[in-house]
Amino acid sequence: MKLFGKTREEILTAMQNEFDVVVIGGGITGAGILREATRQGLKTLLVEGHDFSSGTSSRSSKLVHGGLRYLNNKQYDVTYESVTEREFLLKQAPGLVDRAEFAYVANEDDKTPGWKFGLGILIYGAMAKKFILRHMSRNKMMQRFPLLSSPKLAGGFGYYDSFVDDSRLVLRVIQEAVADGGMAINYMMVRDLLKDANGKVTGVRVEDQTPEGGKATLEIRAKMVVSATGPWTDDIRAMMGQEKKIRPLIGSHIIVPRERFPIDTSFALVHPDDNRAMFILPWENVTMVGTTDLDVGDQIELDPSISADEVAYCLRLVNYNFPGVNLKKEDVITTFAGIRPIIDTGAPTPSQESRAHKIFEDAGLIQIAGGKLTTFRIMAKEVMEKVAAQLGRDYVFDKKVGMLDAMPSSKKGFGKELSRRLYGRYGKEAEAIFAMDAVKDRFADAPYSKAEVLHAVQNEGVVHLEDLMLRRLRFGLLVKEGGKAHLDEIRTLVAPYLDWDEKRWQSEISAYNDLWARAYRVK
Repeated sequence: MKLFGKTREEILTAMQNEFDVVVIGGGITGAGILREATRQGLKTLLVEGHDFSSGTSSRSSKLVHGGLRYLNNKQYDVTYESVTEREFLLKQAPGLVDRAEFAYVANEDDKTPGWKFGLGILIYGAMAKKFILRHMSRNKMMQRFPLLSSPKLAGGFGYYDSFVDDSRLVLRVIQEAVADGGMAINYMMVRDLLKDANGKVTGVRVEDQTPEGGKATLEIRAKMVVSATGPWTDDIRAMMGQEKKIRPLIGSHIIVPRERFPIDTSFALVHPDDNRAMFILPWENVTMVGTTDLDVGDQIELDPSISADEVAYCLRLVNYNFPGVNLKKEDVITTFAGIRPIIDTGAPTPSQESRAHKIFEDAGLIQIAGGKLTTFRIMAKEVMEKVAAQLGRDYVFDKKVGMLDAMPSSKKGFGKELSRRLYGRYGKEAEAIFAMDAVKDRFADAPYSKAEVLHAVQNEGVVHLEDLMLRRLRFGLLVKEGGKAHLDEIRTLVAPYLDWDEKRWQSEISAYNDLWARAYRVK
């Protein structure tokens, strides 16, 4: 089994040498920094304490968007930056980042008047240099969307944003960084920062979290250390004796089968209880509703879960606007929750906190926190400006060069849709998937081929069954009971490539089922 072309043993051996940069954190921010640092010719290693994208970056609303709702909080800089990056990613990653039609639903009792949202869409379109506003009357909205039948419906507006598989975006960025000479390793937990006599950070002490690693520790030396640990930013800050900066907020979603709530257009709405902006989205042949926005306090769980109150909150949003659907808790097949690493500014409510990012520098350590998935390239660029200055190197950011390699538009013999999807999600590695006989052998209830399963276990650093089921592929989100019915078939398929005995297999299956029941089952 390899980690994007290198064995784990090869990476562990290389870790005994000094690096120019060590990046802590394998979410989208850390992945982007690894990619940009490697592109600048810096010897760079990314270490992730759990699995790549296992935190916030696998638990987003699956949107690459400008943050239209941020305009309401006057966060114009965040919106403009996000809109610009969204347009860039749409051009760069077709099949991974795809344009989606949205409709804003205006109700008579909304605290924010519909005209104000329409003005926001005009500004949104101007930022993207695409004027996208389409006003729709109540009758036109009901004709266009027959399930939308609230007696309070006043009308709406049409616009667009974009979808993404967040985990696949992270994996592709890391994969291409490694292809360019970088290194990345998962399940390698940072336990402490190394410092010289003057207190300057000179590396990290890590602990191997794999079953084979036995909690072994290793010291990794580096000229610069960058922390991109999202909700766990304050853990790294504590190693420096620094005060907390993060206000962790939980955002939760529910997922129902498409046949139970069939929509083709995404909806932006405000919740009737508190006027909070929400989404109802068709994604990967399911319908997703979210997201909530609540303070979680100091106890940040690796695998947070939705509360019963949040489930009821999401169901109320649907049934208020789509009363004929009459969605019930029993209809929900999956839930998921993620922790947002928001910079604490003391705003009265979670939704009023800015989504802007911030960079902190101190004694050889650079920390970045906050921000949005959509703007990861800009965050990487700003971190690299700091790194280059610290190392005394020149750094020129080419805004025309993206994080992802250009891919062909199609593969002969595989159809436009399949070609686009695989190239988008796997980049150049798609060629290896096309070469497998199992590439057209697809699962009936999930949008994956058996070739993708085989590719993941052979090339993408799968350490635990959850890595495969929740992040390399999304059985845990898209299939009833987290894909439990597929586990025997998947085991037969991948067993030749995983050195797991019967005891290990039973342990992995039990751990995955327990995790899914705890963090993904409806409460």
